[in-house]
Amino acid sequence: MSIDRKPRTYRRRTTIGGQFAPRLVEMLESPAWRVLSLAAHRVLDRLDIEHRHHGGRDNGKLTVTYLDFEHYGIARNQIAPALREVEALGFIEITQRGRAGNAEHRTPHKFRLTSYDTEHAKGTNEWRQIATIEDAERIAQQARNRTQPKHSPHPISDKSHPGNRVYFRYLGMGCDHTTACSPGGGWRRAVRERASHERRVMSTRWRLALEEGVVVAGGPRSATRR
Repeated sequence: MSIDRKPRTYRRRTTIGGQFAPRLVEMLESPAWRVLSLAAHRVLDRLDIEHRHHGGRDNGKLTVTYLDFEHYGIARNQIAPALREVEALGFIEITQRGRAGNAEHRTPHKFRLTSYDTEHAKGTNEWRQIATIEDAERIAQQARNRTQPKHSPHPISDKSHPGNRVYFRYLGMGCDHTTACSPGGGWRRAVRERASHERRVMSTRWRLALEEGVVVAGGPRSATRR
């Protein structure tokens, strides 16, 4: 006697036994994602972990320090280029820029992951705006190579500032504006060479003055009158 058995049905498991970070397949297939450097991937992973530690909330207020990135395995000299890279490719936004300084004055960046919602708005997903691999590679390379501008309160056109007076003084020594702004600064080398020459001249004048029994103003403090 045969017994008709119903085919066994298997329930599809759709749960994950722990905290996880969802990512859009569209984002993983995007040109911007595919050109990310290893350091940039780790930056995004660390920010995603921080977002999960906040229960998926506080996007836009996520705080991850350079030390946190270092502990996650990113070399310190790679953190800033990687941050510029992921920001330029549209994966993050730095909502509040930090500043360096002593412990009581130092503040870290605050981040927003563009693929997640914030408390007041939907995710913006700026990475979607990059359509081709070529564009993504160009944007990423430019961002990695870009250095943060150093803002000076005294523009080079301000001839009244002592530092700029030195600059204009030594323009006649073969240093133009281009070499002055290049790495190493030709005018800075000229200033150092000129200062070294002036010290030698003053030392000679002081020695001769001592031999003659005359004290020269501005001489070495360690010298004594005869």
